[in-house]
Amino acid sequence: MKLARQNEAEECFLEALKLTKTKEDISLIDSTQKALNLLNELEWKASSENPDV
Repeated sequence: MKLARQNEAEECFLEALKLTKTKEDISLIDSTQKALNLLNELEWKASSENPDV
């Protein structure tokens, strides 16, 4: 369940990133990219703590 929600969040952030790029708003692009980076860090940390998951 948790992984599914993380995947859903990632899809939303990726869509948001596409939209902010069309607006060419650097601050929105940066903040959305930071959110994606944090999500990826959390996924990596979770997978390294529970390699069987």
